[in-house]
Amino acid sequence: MSGRRQSSRRWVDRQRRDVYVRQAHEKGYRSRAVFKLIELDRRNCLFRTGQCVVDLGAAPGGWSQYAAERVGGSGMVVAVDLTPMDPIPGVEMVEVAITTPGSGAMIRRGLRDLRELPRRPAHLGFVLGSALRPAPAPALRLRLFSSPTP
Repeated sequence: MSGRRQSSRRWVDRQRRDVYVRQAHEKGYRSRAVFKLIELDRRNCLFRTGQCVVDLGAAPGGWSQYAAERVGGSGMVVAVDLTPMDPIPGVEMVEVAITTPGSGAMIRRGLRDLRELPRRPAHLGFVLGSALRPAPAPALRLRLFSSPTP
């Protein structure tokens, strides 16, 4: 048991010293991983105002937070994860395991329902996968891709 406590202490010490953990906390992001997405967005201009973004494997929600900031009020972010998360302003959450059969249909149904709301975009512009690993069989197929309107 002592090995576990010692490794936990080392992890806590690393977290305290980590610059990105500190910055994430100061800026109100839920995880340090958001800085990876910020860098990708800076280099590749991933997000635009009014875009629809689906974040697969969204917990703890840092990437969804950033995506919501970037797409603004005229856009839409859907966070999909089996792990429950606290609400994020501007983010719709779907609590489902993306590897189970039928999860794709649930997400598509949710997107269709959201599109009927006023101010929602008509096209899916981007899919994020912050915590995805290859699955033995592709249980999730989103066939919503169409180019976003400029």
